Amino acid sequence: MKENVLTAQHSDVPAMRDGPWLVAAVGSVMVAEIIGQLPETPRSLSLVLPLAAYLGLSLLWMLVRRKRWADVGLTRPWLTGRTLALGIGFGALCAIPALSNHLLIERLPMRLSLVSLGLMAAALLVSSPLTELFWRGLVQSSLEKMCRDRATAILIATGLFMLTRIPFFARLGSLEPLPEYLLIGFVISFAFYFTRKLPVAILANATERILNILAHSSEMAAGMMS
Repeated sequence: MKENVLTAQHSDVPAMRDGPWLVAAVGSVMVAEIIGQLPETPRSLSLVLPLAAYLGLSLLWMLVRRKRWADVGLTRPWLTGRTLALGIGFGALCAIPALSNHLLIERLPMRLSLVSLGLMAAALLVSSPLTELFWRGLVQSSLEKMCRDRATAILIATGLFMLTRIPFFARLGSLEPLPEYLLIGFVISFAFYFTRKLPVAILANATERILNILAHSSEMAAGMMS
């Protein structure tokens, strides 16, 4: 009995060692978001700075803590039909509030600009992978090991994600979208918990972003044609 207790305590040590990294990493992302939303910060830098923080912090965290890609949910086969279907399905679920507001279906066909196409490509290839590697692959995975209760880990990860978005929406002058971001973060966190596949979370994030871009593009096109 005593041996089992000692073994359990010893197994908790590696998980708890991620605690300081988690606090420092999330704090650094928050600082990057705040700096990115300062009035003096160029618009291009405000977009790049958080992504650079995600990339640098994720790679540093994995290197120092000797994490493997499998530890963050990247296991072969990386992309299957099931992964694709679940990722798109969860992403579409996240986008329901935005699509209902913008009435995407009623405004088809739309006019997609090169900017919109570029934003969709960037969402799929850059912003979604970096965001999900950090938030789901590292933050949520670490919280699940530290909390033992995965529901608590999902709620904490979602809350931290929402907090880091406050500077962005504060600059826009409205915090009304925060509940929507809370829903998005919760759904994607559950998708990662349910599948243990980081590509599912990446596809869900990218699908939500792409559908939002399409919604805004259709809104702009409707304005131009009216």
